Amino acid sequence: MIDEAHRLRNVYKTTNKIANTIKKIVSHAPKILLTATHLQNSLLELYGLVSMIDDYTFGDLQSYKHQFSRLTGNDSFEDLKNRLEPVCKRTLRRQMLEYIKFTNRLASGRPQILYMSQDQKCTPCYR
Repeated sequence: MIDEAHRLRNVYKTTNKIANTIKKIVSHAPKILLTATHLQNSLLELYGLVSMIDDYTFGDLQSYKHQFSRLTGNDSFEDLKNRLEPVCKRTLRRQMLEYIKFTNRLASGRPQILYMSQDQKCTPCYR
């Protein structure tokens, strides 16, 4: 299980040494990738994450770009959705409300000014 998996979304780039090393190390094992971070409107990031799980879902990067880089309209996304179905499960926060009691995130009433002590202040070092 890999949490914060969105950090591996650029594994398709050969320059991303860390993601590629992790992909190679876990290539033989079943994987679950977890992330609550949205993809940045890039189908290439989707390709990267799916390729961490299964290199055969979309084929090579060139083929993926050819098939999915210029999608328009709902009909065009059907093939993409069908290919994602076996490897991707999206769960929304509202779907989990009966299982998880989420913390109510409200800002407190007033802003508070914090002052640093002399020990906390940092003076620049010049060489």
